[in-house]
Amino acid sequence: MQLKVAWNSICRVFWMVSLPQKNPQDAYDRAQILKAAISVERLKDQLKSAESAISSLRKKLYAKTRAESAETSSDFGSLDPPEGDFKIAPSSIGPGGDLKELYIRLRRRSRPMSHTSDYMNFFSKFVGNVVTEMYDRSIWHRLTARTKKRRNDYTDFDSDAIINFVTATYAHANKQVGESFYMDVFNMIAVALTNFRRNLKTQARSDHCTDQQAEKENTNEVQMQDLLPFHKDNDVVSQEASQASAALTFFDYYQE
Repeated sequence: MQLKVAWNSICRVFWMVSLPQKNPQDAYDRAQILKAAISVERLKDQLKSAESAISSLRKKLYAKTRAESAETSSDFGSLDPPEGDFKIAPSSIGPGGDLKELYIRLRRRSRPMSHTSDYMNFFSKFVGNVVTEMYDRSIWHRLTARTKKRRNDYTDFDSDAIINFVTATYAHANKQVGESFYMDVFNMIAVALTNFRRNLKTQARSDHCTDQQAEKENTNEVQMQDLLPFHKDNDVVSQEASQASAALTFFDYYQE
């Protein structure tokens, strides 16, 4: 990249020198323009280098977080539930529900878990069911986990209730947890909610495309019926309908 910048600069200098210069002021102005252009190219090069470094750092942080999450989620889903009540209280954004009852129900439905990915999938499913069963559908796409509350379009998920339940589950099984356990579980919740929202958007786009296709097919069918005479018998009508449908399909193909 630096060689490219240097070559471009040399070409511009040659171009400036080759141009007829009427007075010293023109030469000075062109030199200033060239100087600014070289500075911009250097800044672009530095910016790309910084973006590459940030991207690499993000990948490393994601890998580190994923590894920590995998270690934290180990055995969650195979452990017996703790004693006591663990619930999300009803509120204006949802009916709430019993976390322990949900945990037991998901355990019964799940296959035996042995790999780290099994436990991570169970945890994500657990968080997803908390959302769908204990919060109103109208805010599913806005639920998020944050360390600090902010005034924006997102709604804070009750992360503490989940963390307390997971912590109690591990304590009930006499499993020791590290000092970072709270934040590890919190990060797992944040990732699960992000994936949940992403899946909602994907499903919404898929449904929209399906509705558009159905509407298009209905329109084509109406147009086809308008072209068919009513006095013909069923075989003839069926044959002409097939031909009309093929023609419309051919037309739609070339319209795309």
